[in-house]
Amino acid sequence: MKKVNQYISLSISYLALVCGDFLLYGAGIFLKNLLKNSEKQLTQFLKKLIEANCEIFKRNEWLFYLFCKIIAWIGKIAPLLAAYSGKDFSCIIKFLFGDLWYCLTFFYAAYAMGTLAEHKLPFFIISIAMFFLTLYGAKSALRKFLKEH
Repeated sequence: MKKVNQYISLSISYLALVCGDFLLYGAGIFLKNLLKNSEKQLTQFLKKLIEANCEIFKRNEWLFYLFCKIIAWIGKIAPLLAAYSGKDFSCIIKFLFGDLWYCLTFFYAAYAMGTLAEHKLPFFIISIAMFFLTLYGAKSALRKFLKEH
C-alpha cells in the first residue's frame, strides 16, 4: 500500500475546513434574510434557536474563533452564527486561523501516533490513552467555562 503524501493530506484537510466555513457563513447570511420577516411557527422556532446560540457565540467569541471545530454542536456552526449575528466577512480570517490550528494539531498528533505505532506498540498504547484523557479533560474544562459564562 502506498503512503499518502503528508503535505497533500494536510492541504486537503485544511481546504475542507475552509470550504465548510465559507459555506456556513453564506448559510448564515441566507438564513438571516429568510427568517427576517417570516411569521410561520416553524421559522419562529428556528429563529429563536439560532438567536439563543448567537448569544452564546457573542459571549465567548474569542473561544469560537480558535476552538470552534473542537466544541460540540454550537462550535461546528460558529461561522453560521457569526454571519447571522451580523459579523463582517473579516471574521472568516479568524476562523481560518482556528482551522489551521485544529488541522495542524490533529495532523501532528496522527502523524506522531502513526510513527509510534510503527516502532513501539506499548508506548503507542500509553500515548493514545494519554491523548484521549487530555482531550477529555480539555473538553470538560471548556464546557465548565462555557456554563459559567
